[in-house]
Amino acid sequence: MVTLQELHSLEHSSGISSSDFELGIDDIEKILKEAGHFLPAQGPISVFIHHNTLHAFESLEFFEGLQAASRIFSCNAFLSEKEYRKHLARGRIRAEDLRQLLKRDHEVQTVVEFPGYSEWSKIKELLLLFEIPQYKYAELKWYISETEAKKKLRTDIPLHSKERLLSRAYSTLGRDISESSLENIALSGLWDVCENKVRELFESKLEQEQTADDSLQLELSAKEQKIYEIIRPILIRFSASFLDQGLSAWSQPYSNRQYFKSFIELYSKCSVVVDPVLKELALACKNEVEKNRSSLDLILDYAKESKISFANLKLEFLKRSLLVPGWAGMIFQAELRPDRLPRRTVTTSLADFIAVFLIVEEVVKKTIRFDLEPVVSANSEGSKRALILSNAWKLFNVSQLLGRDGSELSKLSLESLDRLLKAIDSFRNTSMMALLHQGYEMRYRHEYLDAISRHKMRLQAQQPEYQVVCCIDDREESFRRHLEEISPECETLGYAGFFGVAMYYQGVVETSNRPLCPVNIVPEKMIKEVYCTKHRAIDKVLKKSRTIYAWARRHTAVESKTIVGGSLLATFLGALAAIPLIARVIFPRLMRSIGSRSKDLLATDAPTRLCIHDHHASANLYSIDEMANIVEAFIKTCGLNDRLSEIVFVLGHGSSSLNNPHRSAYDCGACGGGAGGPNARAFAQMANYHAVRKVLKTRGIDIKQTVWFVGGEHNTCNDDITFFDQDLIPESHKKNFESKSTIIFKAAEKNAHERCRRFDNVPSWITPEKAKNHVESRSEDLAQPRPEYGHATNAACVIGRRSRTSGLFLDRRSFLISYDPSADLAGNILLGLFQAVIPVVAGISLEYFFGRVDNLKYGCGTKLPHNITSLLGVMDGHQSDLRTGLAWQMVGIHEPMRLLVLVETTKENILKAVNSNSRLQLLVNNHWIQLAILAPDSSKIEVFEDDFFEYVSEDRVVTEVASSIDWYQGRKTHLPFCGSGCSFSRLLF
Repeated sequence: MVTLQELHSLEHSSGISSSDFELGIDDIEKILKEAGHFLPAQGPISVFIHHNTLHAFESLEFFEGLQAASRIFSCNAFLSEKEYRKHLARGRIRAEDLRQLLKRDHEVQTVVEFPGYSEWSKIKELLLLFEIPQYKYAELKWYISETEAKKKLRTDIPLHSKERLLSRAYSTLGRDISESSLENIALSGLWDVCENKVRELFESKLEQEQTADDSLQLELSAKEQKIYEIIRPILIRFSASFLDQGLSAWSQPYSNRQYFKSFIELYSKCSVVVDPVLKELALACKNEVEKNRSSLDLILDYAKESKISFANLKLEFLKRSLLVPGWAGMIFQAELRPDRLPRRTVTTSLADFIAVFLIVEEVVKKTIRFDLEPVVSANSEGSKRALILSNAWKLFNVSQLLGRDGSELSKLSLESLDRLLKAIDSFRNTSMMALLHQGYEMRYRHEYLDAISRHKMRLQAQQPEYQVVCCIDDREESFRRHLEEISPECETLGYAGFFGVAMYYQGVVETSNRPLCPVNIVPEKMIKEVYCTKHRAIDKVLKKSRTIYAWARRHTAVESKTIVGGSLLATFLGALAAIPLIARVIFPRLMRSIGSRSKDLLATDAPTRLCIHDHHASANLYSIDEMANIVEAFIKTCGLNDRLSEIVFVLGHGSSSLNNPHRSAYDCGACGGGAGGPNARAFAQMANYHAVRKVLKTRGIDIKQTVWFVGGEHNTCNDDITFFDQDLIPESHKKNFESKSTIIFKAAEKNAHERCRRFDNVPSWITPEKAKNHVESRSEDLAQPRPEYGHATNAACVIGRRSRTSGLFLDRRSFLISYDPSADLAGNILLGLFQAVIPVVAGISLEYFFGRVDNLKYGCGTKLPHNITSLLGVMDGHQSDLRTGLAWQMVGIHEPMRLLVLVETTKENILKAVNSNSRLQLLVNNHWIQLAILAPDSSKIEVFEDDFFEYVSEDRVVTEVASSIDWYQGRKTHLPFCGSGCSFSRLLF
């Protein structure tokens, strides 16, 4: 639980003024908005959108933000030290990189002394490179007494340190003796000195004064915890019921009112209960009903009565919100974006939540007497022994690494020893972990930039035979690579997966619409899929059938919850229902095939269209000029003016899987957690409009009549490809479409094959055909916790021409964004592209980063105990906070690193793009992403830290292979870069 003392650190990090003044309603609203900024920003799980989990800390430098969030949320800032040590041992982190980083470390540190050793930087280097094993008190006590820790030197200490210790032990004895005996003598004396010196220090007055304040903090925290244990269930039950989006069979009374008003009305009726808290709460709510105050009025009265300052009030509200951050965050998101809720009738606000909390808290404090257990003081005998042993162990290991023996250490003053131990603790708790992580990132960055700089630019034909436009998603990198390997005459492009078409969308079989666009955009257009005019009668019949089917399902669901209905259904239908359920688990692909054939038998073959434009200039539909703007932006960004092929495939993407609450997290982030097929279809429809092409011609963009756009969707889970509006393809293009679509299907099959190398239960040498069958089965398996890995392993982003990366194996770890710098000398296109794309890819990267370093706090833990609640998210078991973030099954193989963004442009244009937006400035200048630029006319790369500096290649050899499959097959882990069917050279030009 977060203590008030920890929360006060927010005042400094967020720049809050601590001055007191007379509060008003406007001030309360401002405070609540600022406090809400620290809550999880996850919306309903049906529109799960990746975002920076620590968006509230972007005003701080990245590592400072991590440390601040770690203190406030009690979370891990990095991977464990043990994991970094493993990476150091296998070369994933290199000692040379760590030494280089240490030279740049600007840590301000009091001078520490060590006998005959005054270089603090060298001590830091040893601490960085060598582990000091950490144990709990009982473990450490056993380890020291039962192992040879006091008899044998560490096996990894530097050779010169070992020789120095042994030579000093030998000179003391003055006679020949075995090396093992020398080690025993040297270490026994060293341990005794370490233990005695530390005991003497901790028995001094200085140390007693240092720990005197801790007990008060623990006592306050214990009392708060007792209160919160009673408050939490009340808030969770009511929030889940009030926000329910259609999962529960019974509607909550007063659900048509605001959250606060509904709560006090409902709980004012709870007087006939035994529970003393609920009895008192009923009286408090009755009193509140009579007062008829708004939630803001109640909070204002509380602030005035408590005489809390403006700054402290924010901390008080945040502290209460963090009791159940998932539910508080969902309430805040419902207030900000009610259009993202499936049912939009819920009215709530963070003010309502805080007001309810204050009422319940007051009742609990008044009703319950808290008999707290005696606080264990840090000065108790047990705590003191643990502190002495752990610090002696620390000093013992550092002395070995430095090659200092007991006789030298005994000369160290207590004051110097105190400074030394504090300096070591400070470095290990902050700088050391940050440096290890930077070394972890540096190795990948160097390998990536070396591969790009040495990659020989593959020149694209002026007029490719056909073009395939995919989303910028990192999962499409392998699909595009396989397509280019199979069909070199194809040009692939990457464009944000909503294709500039921001809309609310409703399909013919859907009963409500949903936004398909980035979360920071509120759509103005409503696009519906409709049957063609001559098939409208079929639409009416299907709608009626769906209504009857929905009524039957709902009625069955409600009846199954009653004693009589549940018994009858279980008796007569239970056994029958078990047959398809079991079959789906054992034979998922067979059941998928049966389901598909059933749908084919019932299909009407009635073609549909997207209603995106009419001649009445409807405000909800697109005008000709608006459609022309969307198509123009695409063509200019990708540099396709006069380079469009005869047929252009535009592929959105989505993901299909069963029994997967996080399904939308696998869909397109640029489409607001929805599938991007409708956007691709709408874009193709716009680009094929004669009127749109006519407008574009007046703007200097001539799309010839021989060019045809085909919209489609790539299912990243089963690697199916669907093409829309095939009946509209002109006869002149049908043969070309059929031949090229066959190639695309083959590339999807190879993509499935590459994906299968990551799955543990798939043979290493599976064939592409069987791999495709496996991913299809995986997507239909009810018991499959990992239908696909999503964005796991994302690490980099390239904004530039495909020729800079084509033929380079990037291991499905790169977002690829098409941009032609030669057509954008002023940098205006890059400016818009940077603003639209960078927050999206940075949000994906950072959410996976934090979900990996602390999956229980920043993520939602394992999927196994999850239950869907309120159609908004998942809870652990039957009652918990609303779990936010990514499940462990989605991040388990991820390497948490800040996204490396490489842009093909000039320094002037990138600075113009960054400085155009305050959010981008924070992400770049505070290093929440890593930024580098690639010169458009050479292989020169510059990396941004506090300024740009030229990157010097490490001149490593990059392997060449005939095709991707020769490189990855049979290998499960992250792979280094290689060239597939292309050559490398030191110079690009």
